[in-house]
Amino acid sequence: QRAKFKIQDLLEQRKDGQTALVAYSGDAFVVTPLTDDTETIVSLLDVLDPSIMPISGTNTQAALDKATELLEQAGISRGQILLITDSIDMYKSESKLKQVADEGTVIHVLAVGTADGAPIPTSQGFLKDLRGQIVIPQVDFDRLQNAARIGKGRFNVLSNSDDKNDLYELNPHNDDENNQDELGEENYIDDGSLLALVIVPMLALLYR
Repeated sequence: QRAKFKIQDLLEQRKDGQTALVAYSGDAFVVTPLTDDTETIVSLLDVLDPSIMPISGTNTQAALDKATELLEQAGISRGQILLITDSIDMYKSESKLKQVADEGTVIHVLAVGTADGAPIPTSQGFLKDLRGQIVIPQVDFDRLQNAARIGKGRFNVLSNSDDKNDLYELNPHNDDENNQDELGEENYIDDGSLLALVIVPMLALLYR
């Protein structure tokens, strides 16, 4: 819910350019294609729920593939992507992060969660793994910060404060200005749903 509120705040600040919304878990799905109608995206945030995701997991590579596909279809060679997530499997995703960044699209990372972790409530109780143990997701901030570094973007942690400027006031193609803030395995539930994470491709053209 806090991630949805943060996306809404960020969209309210966008005066120009186009934005798309992609939800991903074990696979990625386009919620809205690239559009300058941010109100439509905001209206669809309410329907995002873990139960709508058919495959569990955190497939960052699929999310990046879907985001870059939207940019390519629009003829955009240099864009920006914001990953809002609590985990990135660098073993599977590092090469894709580097490829996307090298091709001119900047990847920012907004971390959701805490280092200590907490149980995830669902309609069937707390989320459990295959062994029946309650899952306590712990955010590896160093890993997420490294992902942002590879993506040549910014890193930040979801908070109640106004961090919009920390995320977006940058030259996405100047490594010297990419100063960043200091700061597994897939889990399953009986119906196969896991927290739906969201990714927002942000275009550099007419960005601010």
